[in-house]
Amino acid sequence: MRGVPPRLRGGRRAAAAVWLAAGLYAVLLSFASLERHHHFGSGYDIAIFDQAIWLFGHLHDPFLTVRGESLLADHFQPGVALFAPVGALSLGPWLLLVLQSLALALVAPVLFALARLRGAGDVLAVVVAIAWLCSPLTQSANLFEWHPEAFAPLLLAVGVLALERDRIPLFLTAAALSMSLKEDITLVYVVWGVVLFAKGRRRLGAALAVASIAWFVLAVTVAIHAFGGSLDFYSHRFGGSDSATVATVLRDLVVHPVASARFVATVTDAKMILALVGSTLGLCLLGPEILLLAVPTVAANLLSRYQAQHTLIYQYHVVPAGVCALAAAFGAARLRRVRFLRLDRRLLAGFALAGIAAELAFTPAYGALTRNWSAEPQNRGGQEQARRAALKLIPGGAAVAAEIDAIAHLAERQLIYQLPEPFLYVQGHGETWSRDDLARRQRAVRWVLLDRTGASSPEQAAQIVEVRKLLPQLGFRVVFARAGVELLRR
Repeated sequence: MRGVPPRLRGGRRAAAAVWLAAGLYAVLLSFASLERHHHFGSGYDIAIFDQAIWLFGHLHDPFLTVRGESLLADHFQPGVALFAPVGALSLGPWLLLVLQSLALALVAPVLFALARLRGAGDVLAVVVAIAWLCSPLTQSANLFEWHPEAFAPLLLAVGVLALERDRIPLFLTAAALSMSLKEDITLVYVVWGVVLFAKGRRRLGAALAVASIAWFVLAVTVAIHAFGGSLDFYSHRFGGSDSATVATVLRDLVVHPVASARFVATVTDAKMILALVGSTLGLCLLGPEILLLAVPTVAANLLSRYQAQHTLIYQYHVVPAGVCALAAAFGAARLRRVRFLRLDRRLLAGFALAGIAAELAFTPAYGALTRNWSAEPQNRGGQEQARRAALKLIPGGAAVAAEIDAIAHLAERQLIYQLPEPFLYVQGHGETWSRDDLARRQRAVRWVLLDRTGASSPEQAAQIVEVRKLLPQLGFRVVFARAGVELLRR
């Protein structure tokens, strides 16, 4: 290091620290995700995407029997096809979970580079990056199965950095990839186009806003319908009870603004906003031009009547959390330039450490990492061992029906169904099966995996009992039974 200026040496050490933290995050969160999956903590969502990616990788039509419709009829997510090489390997969701952890980890070095490029000092740039890695919002999205939108924060961060360096082709490439992950991500880019237009980059801003609006409109009005889907299920889920829809919720904002405000002004939603701001240690508030990009996704979560969008453990907050982290990179640089906010370096580091410690106090990773280390095999009642033994008996590629905690381990095949389908007609999660469809598909099923301990609700338990009574009449015979787990073959 002789002859290297002290400031440059400090910058290298800071960058090395961020990369080390990102590597540690990727290893720990990969392990936690894999542990969760290994112990049957995965379910419906990961089964959907694992089957879709396997189908893409084997050049099949991405019709999801888990879901009852094409992947592109559920949400418009053509970017999922980019993971086809992973599906071609037929490794199960293991590699997907590792890639998800790696993508979220890599956001940190990009945030560090962006903050330094904007003029933040080493300490603040490191704080922005580490705060992202320690954020409960980042880790919760990482641990909740697998979702393509978890890759959006990295693409958004790369896009901002490319824009700062005036690398427009890279920015537009990142934008296209990000929007291909889910149709509502396009709304982030609509706002981004408006912001760029207002800041003087009129041609780029106008083009981005118009292209994003066109993408969104075509996705929800043409593409999804072209693949046989409809957004009616999601619209009604968003609207909640009384047959409300997205349109009626938006209308109420104008017609009944006070009532709408009361719905949003809850302790739960206050926690949501506090979590988004607090996960950046408040630095995002100093980057309002970037913070604006979070408005569409935050508004969707606040206005939705679907309770999961108000709960911080799901993937719905990963995109606004990524935007807030980017705003924090801008805010960190701005903090350094505001004279009355300048603080002693050691005092600033102390504040940062206290804030990151507070984040870690709420992090879900510790519980995920330690939950299964401390559990004795006998405490699990032998169910996991029985499930694994039953899974080994099912041939690859065979048509299977299983319960929610097993389908994620069986998804890499063309015909996989979540019980009680296809034996019972149950409508309520957006499936598009008709009774005739189910009757035809039921005849193709050769294996059924039942688990009396795995029902998620009394209603589901009752449905499984009903299916169990039907199976002998349809020619199924028990070939494995242990610890409440039964495998039947026709």
